[in-house]
Amino acid sequence: MKRRLFNLLALASLLLCVAAVVMWGRSYFYGDTIGGEDSPAVGWRRGGGLYSSIGGIEADWWLRRVTSSDPAGFSAFSHRVATNQRGLQDAYLNSLHGVRLLGFFYVHQVQTTTMGDDGKPIPHFQDTHVLLIPYWAVCAALIVAPVMYYRRSRAERRRKVQGVCAHCGYDLRATPDRCPECGTVPPVGNSKP
Repeated sequence: MKRRLFNLLALASLLLCVAAVVMWGRSYFYGDTIGGEDSPAVGWRRGGGLYSSIGGIEADWWLRRVTSSDPAGFSAFSHRVATNQRGLQDAYLNSLHGVRLLGFFYVHQVQTTTMGDDGKPIPHFQDTHVLLIPYWAVCAALIVAPVMYYRRSRAERRRKVQGVCAHCGYDLRATPDRCPECGTVPPVGNSKP
């Protein structure tokens, strides 16, 4: 049962890895966005979004206080053609002062005022988190299970062909009915005379 579960996990991981590679390539031409925000008329709104652009996945989540004049929350999926997207993304991330390492980026920002239409600051509260994960890290994490599956199945095939115990690797040429080292009984038809 554990083996079948691992095989299923490896297959799902491989499919997700292929999808991540496709999204990685796509991210240099299109910026995909999905997000949402609850929409009470007045009070606190929670929201978040995922953005795929220029080699990474950005996750944003926020909590903000709204007044009756704020627009309603949103929930949408869209894609757009990336025009000068690299410059826009770099400018946006450079405007935030966060932690950067190997393509990863994290910032926690609290904003207490915003500029109104007339250019004057108005009271506003927004607590925002931004996390950017590069696609190479997503692919590296997702490829681990398929690689483990491949190595395990290759070792089992090699042991079958060489006439050794599938459990411990002991040579079964002298005792093909049972492994003298660990006691494992090989399946019928696998023993070599």
